[in-house]
Amino acid sequence: MKSYFLIFIYFIRFILSTLYGSFILSITLYLFADYFFEIRVYSFTELLNWYIEQSEQTKNTILGSLITILGFLIAYASAMSNSKAQLTEGLKQQVLLEINQMFIESSKAAVECEIYANALVKCTSELQSGISIEKQNFLMNYYYDQAANFISNKDKLRRFSVDVHDLMRRHALLILSVPFAKSYLDNSINALNQIVNNIYFNIPLRYSQTDLKLSFFLEQTENDKYQKFSQIVRLNDDIMNKNIGALNGAFGSKLIGLNFWSIYNFYKINKDSNN
Repeated sequence: MKSYFLIFIYFIRFILSTLYGSFILSITLYLFADYFFEIRVYSFTELLNWYIEQSEQTKNTILGSLITILGFLIAYASAMSNSKAQLTEGLKQQVLLEINQMFIESSKAAVECEIYANALVKCTSELQSGISIEKQNFLMNYYYDQAANFISNKDKLRRFSVDVHDLMRRHALLILSVPFAKSYLDNSINALNQIVNNIYFNIPLRYSQTDLKLSFFLEQTENDKYQKFSQIVRLNDDIMNKNIGALNGAFGSKLIGLNFWSIYNFYKINKDSNN
């Protein structure tokens, strides 16, 4: 029901607030004047015959007036169209900048979390390999200290996964007006959500300065989840960045068109990714 209402509002707005809509409305009222207003108007043939019957001076006056009005309407429509296009492109660039900043930060945080998870897998393997107590303490202290960075990046990802929906809500009309933009953005959001949904695992945390027992450190690790998270980040970070790149292309398609080299490079990238 809401969709039909929006279509109806768009139609009314098009008819009343655009040059083409006003022209269509005028023609419609003229053709159906007899039905709406009980006024008989000339048909096209009758109007042409009336014009032929006029004197040369009257014909020139009518023709000159029509040319003047038509020229004014074309100039007005061109100026309004250019002004609107310029404002729209400015808004698009602002929205695109906001989207890019959000997903660049998301990608950076996800990669840093993946690096930390992979490092924990190597750390636990090394701690169980029979290294010296001094090296054990050094490794445990180091990864205890790095936990704060992981938690900070984790909080960023969780916040971005919520903020991106607010961004979509605020700029929905503009995003929906760009071909395929919503699809690309949805794919990126889904990839981000996949990363966030798999980031909930235990990491070694130090609760006191005496928590340097190897068994206490190892009990807090979950290597299977770290490895699974690493695979998910590699897959979905790639999906997220490709779709954001495609989104940039969709937003800039009117300014930068396709040529031979862009088509060739698109084909090459697609071929390499499939291999």
